Parts: sequence; C-alpha cells; structure tokens
Amino acid sequence: MRGMLHTLSRIATLAGLLAAVGCGSSPTVPVEGRLVWPDGSPARELEGYTVEATSEGSKTTARGEIDKEGQFRLGTFKIGDGAEPGTLRVCVFPRPPSEIEPPPPVQLPARYAQPESSGLVITAERGKRNVVTLTIARQ
Repeated sequence: MRGMLHTLSRIATLAGLLAAVGCGSSPTVPVEGRLVWPDGSPARELEGYTVEATSEGSKTTARGEIDKEGQFRLGTFKIGDGAEPGTLRVCVFPRPPSEIEPPPPVQLPARYAQPESSGLVITAERGKRNVVTLTIARQ
C-alpha cells in the first residue's frame, strides 16, 4: 500500500510539472509576411503561389498561399496556425497547373523552388510577432 501511494504521488507531481510547463501550448508560432521585388514593390504577380517554410531541426513544413497584395500567413497543422519556432528555410513555387486556371503570369527562377537554393530564411520566435519581408528577384 505504501509503495502504491508513493507511486501515485510521483505521478501526480509529474502531471503537475507537465501542466506548469505548458503541455497544452501550441507547437507553432504565428508567422506572416510579404514578398517584394528588389525595388520594394509588393510581388502581386505571385498571387496563388505557395510559400513553404521548412524547419531545419525537425523537417516540419509550414505553407501559406500568396494573396493579391503579395502577403502570406503560414500554417502547419491548419491554415494560418503558424510555423515551428526556429530557423526556417523558405521556397516559393506556383500552385500545380489545372485545366481551368491560366498559367501563372510570372515565372520565378528555378532556385526559388527549393529551400536549399532559394537563399530565403525566416527566423520564427516564440512570444514575438513574426512578420517578415522576403525579397525575390525575377531573374
């Protein structure tokens, strides 16, 4: 009986510690941003393209669609829920072509399609408003 009480006490302590450190907190942090051309103008022509950010440590991927103002919000588990904190490598690519939609008006250089070659990086931090501007070139 004494051993069982000791075990129950340890379980209760462990449960309390887990609750105190935020066991229920979100694994993601909000990340929003915009894409701009080198002259600083919004990349409106990339409406419908996808921004994809991959966490270097865990390979978790967050995605967001670029809107008509060149802006995006990343989501990992659901639309707009954010990205995993840390350093994120970013790529930008058009949505897959369909028979209904016209092709994208702008073709980005191939380097932007892969996070390793794009040169685009985001640092997402917990407890901060993560708003980023990514500059991309047409060539």
